[in-house]
Amino acid sequence: MLKLDSINVGRKTDLQQGERVVSTGIFKKPVTHAVQLSSQGITGDAICDRRHHGGVDQAIYIYRSEDYEWWNQNTPYEFGAGHFGENLTIRGIPGPGLLIGDQISFEDICLQVTAPRIPCATFAARIGNKQFVKEFNTAQRPGFYCRVVKAGILHNEAQGRLEVTDAASISTLQFYRDLQRTLTLNELDSYLALPIDERSRKDFTARRVKLTDRQSGFGIKRS
Repeated sequence: MLKLDSINVGRKTDLQQGERVVSTGIFKKPVTHAVQLSSQGITGDAICDRRHHGGVDQAIYIYRSEDYEWWNQNTPYEFGAGHFGENLTIRGIPGPGLLIGDQISFEDICLQVTAPRIPCATFAARIGNKQFVKEFNTAQRPGFYCRVVKAGILHNEAQGRLEVTDAASISTLQFYRDLQRTLTLNELDSYLALPIDERSRKDFTARRVKLTDRQSGFGIKRS
């Protein structure tokens, strides 16, 4: 059984990122009221950079309560629900990663796991540490994105359940690691056969085309 420890919602906020100021919805705070989940995420939650965030395949970002406890016990940081910009903080998810395609259900709501979270400069600026992306990569506790398969109203402290839909799938933790290395054609095909997020699908498809062209002898640069 899974326990929803916190629902977190953010408003549009300006954040100093290096020499520029960006608008972000990463500053999420726990709310006590019920929220509406749609295919685009939580109604009223700010998504400012839609090129890299949000959309139907990354509608909900989930982080484990147990991973926050790991950070607080093993690093100088003191993190709480919503600190990483997640929509839902959940207790009881086994391990730091789930399988792509796994489903999490709360009453009438159903979410499907699509991808791990990849840290960015805005994330580091929110923490206030330029080196935090490296620390996050080292920790190997990225959390994961979900699409909303079935929309509805979500209440605080709701009890949920996890359904493994394909035991042969790839974990979000392995996915996270693979995004940072060169993949073979077989590995790329394995990902493209799964219900991954659209941004990763475009990336892997482009990688596959380049790799296929190289192996076919058409990857030679021409003037």
